[in-house]
Amino acid sequence: MKRLYYLTSSIDCAERVSKELHEKGVTDWNFHIMSKKYDNWNNLKKRGLHLASFYFHEHDGKRIAERGAIIGALAGLCAIAGFLLASPEIASEFRAWSLVSLAFTTAILIAFGVGFGMIYGLDSENVKIRRFHDQLEEGQYLIMIDTIKEDADRIRDIMADQPGVAVAGEGHSQVNPFQMAG
Repeated sequence: MKRLYYLTSSIDCAERVSKELHEKGVTDWNFHIMSKKYDNWNNLKKRGLHLASFYFHEHDGKRIAERGAIIGALAGLCAIAGFLLASPEIASEFRAWSLVSLAFTTAILIAFGVGFGMIYGLDSENVKIRRFHDQLEEGQYLIMIDTIKEDADRIRDIMADQPGVAVAGEGHSQVNPFQMAG
């Protein structure tokens, strides 16, 4: 899916955009509004606007947890390979209990990677949002709209008619766990 980014400095504008998108068939599931200022966040909540998720949009917990899971799985596979290579006599008589214990070890390494990634990621700004850091700190509102490629032009046309809204860029809604900020 494509993600279209727009910035506005007015909560009234954000509310107007929200209503317009709802009227045009865009659901809350497909658009989110973010603000870093606590007062702005409270006003968004009071007005019933769809807030961006702390975990998925503002911070990198999900992305780095996915990275941790991949690294944990690779570490588990390395542990299995190391065990089998270091103990050829055991490898020749590989038993079910060995498989269970190695699978359990791999699962623990994956869980550790996910847990560590989540904790570390919650302390990191989302790689997709980092480029809007200064505007959000100034109190602006970031509107993120997820759409399929075929509907992107229709959404762009709707947003072009909105006064007080500036185009801020576009990208993909999915994030590569190993993507760097850019």
